Amino acid sequence: MTPRPKRRDEWRHTPKGTWRISIGQRGHRVTLFESTKGGSIYREVHLPGRKKKDRKSLGTRDRAQALQMGQQLHAASFLGGGPKLPFVLRLGELIDAFVERSPMFLDNAASTRADTRRSLSIVRAVIGERCDVSTLTENDVRQYEARRSAGGVRYGNGRCTGPVRQRAIEADIKSLKQALYWACTQSTADERRWLGQNPLRHVKMKGEADPKRPVADYDRFEKTIGAMRKLQSKYAGQAQSARRPKSIARARTNQQSWIRAELALTVLEATGRRRGSVMALQWSDFDFTAHTIRWRPEHDKRRKTSVIKHPQQFFGTMREFQLRLGAVGGYLFPRRDDPQFHAPAQLLSQWIRTAEDQAGLEKLAGGVTHPYRRKWASERMKNHSVKAVMVAGGWTDLATVNRCYDHPDDAAILAVTSDPNKRGRPAARLETAAEA
Repeated sequence: MTPRPKRRDEWRHTPKGTWRISIGQRGHRVTLFESTKGGSIYREVHLPGRKKKDRKSLGTRDRAQALQMGQQLHAASFLGGGPKLPFVLRLGELIDAFVERSPMFLDNAASTRADTRRSLSIVRAVIGERCDVSTLTENDVRQYEARRSAGGVRYGNGRCTGPVRQRAIEADIKSLKQALYWACTQSTADERRWLGQNPLRHVKMKGEADPKRPVADYDRFEKTIGAMRKLQSKYAGQAQSARRPKSIARARTNQQSWIRAELALTVLEATGRRRGSVMALQWSDFDFTAHTIRWRPEHDKRRKTSVIKHPQQFFGTMREFQLRLGAVGGYLFPRRDDPQFHAPAQLLSQWIRTAEDQAGLEKLAGGVTHPYRRKWASERMKNHSVKAVMVAGGWTDLATVNRCYDHPDDAAILAVTSDPNKRGRPAARLETAAEA
């Protein structure tokens, strides 16, 4: 006769030889089990509003004692018979919820969301999926700094990080802090906060000791533009000499691509805008009568619409490009496979790097397109209102402009070091004033 299987609310043997018992009904159940045969007994509870179960060792191997503790825990958690089960927020659960529901994450541009996801994936891999975030300390941050800077962290689908500078680590911890602050605003089904306070609120990150912020110059711009024009001539020649229709079409497509590359770099150098904003421009954003450009909020880092006036000469150059491309409307830089969408921002960097290689220019350490943004700001900070420069270039933070974009050139620094004025002694100044 086959023995009757034991009920869930009775101790029973599992195929591994361990003991297991369940207390309560589905949705309000506490499960007790041995992780290893003869080892400590654990309890497992599914908390309301949580995807994963809360698991913790009871610190005993005695089944009778464990059962008594489990019954008390069930009564306290689900029957109102005492203090509630502590809410434990795991790092993996926090990150999953943050990227799915947090407005401060979802409101960002797609590229920013991708960077934040990557940062949090690396944080998750280093600190640990099951880490209780309320126990995070400055020591965890310092250990993360050491691991992240050395590289070799495996995260996501088998990806591996390389050595990084302090700026990348600072961005990772900033993303983690954002998730922790968001957790302080969330509540469980029984109206308990996920976090009472951010455990890393007082932890300060040291900045980059020697940040790489290269600035392009006009000579570099002219050489890169010259290389782009040579590539246009090269493909125009191929289109004329080719005999097969496919070869002719390919050469003309490449020629058009390098005309657009020249257009992109011209706009970048003249406006000082970010590459994402430049690559998303449409011909309808240009008002050739009022001489203004409309920068759309969906392609702006700060999500702000701005209409900026530019000189008539610039619009004359834009009209010439429009005629060369035979463009009437749509995006300035449409995707080849779908003109209804603009090309990715990375394409501008690829164009510039290819042209720089053709011109024999070494890559600037620390950027490809952003050095032109610094160039634009540095040229104008000398003689114009800082506020006007910020509005025209799309900045909102004065401290960021002063720290990252105002780079005096050698002539300005030489003027400072060559200043002939000498500070006189106070007594000498008083005597001169009395004689006068």
